[in-house]
Amino acid sequence: MNQRGFTLLEILIAVVVLSVGLLGLAALQNTGTRVNHSAQLRTMATQLAHDMFDRLRANQAGVKGGWYHLPTPADNGCYAGEACTPAQLAAEDLLQWRQALADALPDGEGVVCLDSTPDDGSGPGAADCDGAGSLYVVKIWWSDEFDPDGEPVTRRFVTPGRP
Repeated sequence: MNQRGFTLLEILIAVVVLSVGLLGLAALQNTGTRVNHSAQLRTMATQLAHDMFDRLRANQAGVKGGWYHLPTPADNGCYAGEACTPAQLAAEDLLQWRQALADALPDGEGVVCLDSTPDDGSGPGAADCDGAGSLYVVKIWWSDEFDPDGEPVTRRFVTPGRP
């Protein structure tokens, strides 16, 4: 009995099986990279939230005066050695913090406010800060690429605390 081409058929099947395995491995690597990038953005949001709370702790007079509840960002030269009021320092802190958000996170934006219900708010323009209570909240939003459908999504990170 003469069987010709049988070894060639085995090699073709092995190549197909190997190709499917390598494609699966490539898809796994791609998903891992996207998830890792998403985790890195969340870590940056966490660090930036803690940065803002450090700024609040450094300006207790501004906190007690209520100057960190939805402050208007302004460049007052406070970090250039000029003497500033607590209100001016709060405005300068917010300006620098928002710049850090924009630099570190894609479409990064955030607010600082007094809020008795910290888990609400759909975006910087709709932060839903009620100004009630003694709990300061840092709310951060950014765009993230990790979505099962491949569409960009807006992520939110909320950190309540007392400075």
